[in-house]
Amino acid sequence: MTYTCTDFTDSILDALNVDVPHEDSDSPSAQADLALAEIERLQKRDAQLSLLETPPASRLERVRLAAQLIRTARNHLRIADANNAADYVARALKSVEGAERHARCLETRTNPPARD
Repeated sequence: MTYTCTDFTDSILDALNVDVPHEDSDSPSAQADLALAEIERLQKRDAQLSLLETPPASRLERVRLAAQLIRTARNHLRIADANNAADYVARALKSVEGAERHARCLETRTNPPARD
């Protein structure tokens, strides 16, 4: 029994739980692109989860994390076609973005740039 390149690609797609559209079933490069996109999505999600696991060290980091979470919630609501809820979250995001700008200004004032 031989293990072909197609078998290898199929194993990767199965491990990633990627469904290949019918039009891409005969295209190894399209299948590889699907696998790569899924791997990149998982890496991005892992990076986002690590942000949640590590407590933010500064006020600015806490506010940035809050803004990122609210942006993500707004985007998911838009995708789900829950536009009224997304609009409400967008208003909350404006408040957090204002706090983010304020925290950035405070951090800049308290941590002047190093002189050479």
